[in-house]
Amino acid sequence: MAADLWFVHGEPMRAKLREWIRAAMIPFPMPAGPLIRGGALLATGVLFVAGVWYALAVARDYAAAAVRSDWNGIQVTPQPEWISVPLKDRILERSTLPRHFSVLDPDLPERLANAFALEPWVKRVIGVRVFRSGRAVVELTYREPVAVVQREDRLVPIDRDAVVLPAGEVTASQLYPRVLVARVGREPSAGLRWEDVQVQAAASVAAFLAPHQRGLQVVAIDATRYRGD
Repeated sequence: MAADLWFVHGEPMRAKLREWIRAAMIPFPMPAGPLIRGGALLATGVLFVAGVWYALAVARDYAAAAVRSDWNGIQVTPQPEWISVPLKDRILERSTLPRHFSVLDPDLPERLANAFALEPWVKRVIGVRVFRSGRAVVELTYREPVAVVQREDRLVPIDRDAVVLPAGEVTASQLYPRVLVARVGREPSAGLRWEDVQVQAAASVAAFLAPHQRGLQVVAIDATRYRGD
């Protein structure tokens, strides 16, 4: 991707690069004598390589400064209706990515992927594409709540894999079946799987019922007698 973006300025950039290379190849009189001529040729080669290296470095810096973007140029897969808070800005604010950045940064796709992968609502980062226009596209799949675990004083949403979702960020959480378990145990942080066989079994049942929940209107899933046999 970075190689494709290297020619972002098209022919004007290539013309400038050729101009810099020619400037590095300064002709000078060839001294007499085989040994002296060999040394002169070696010096010319060194100067040529150094000139090309310098031209490439300057060209890259020039392009990097010219192809800038910011968070507004990052497009993300639209979040589903069951998430009640805007995610993109929150994810970027928690990341190390500066608000203004260069699309020629070779680490940009990986940095964006890592930032979005840390969000509990994100199940998978499908891919990140960076375009020479300054636009970046992040493709995601989101976690979907299927049930809520009944705690003493609150409801904890989970997805089909029994992964805990951020409490208070689920739209209409009261419409999801409540999971009843004998011993809930320690509640994991959002984004982590609940390592309790009763919770996991109830999550699987809720996922099976999810496509029909509107019609069935299941209120609770009782997993108190499940032992994982």
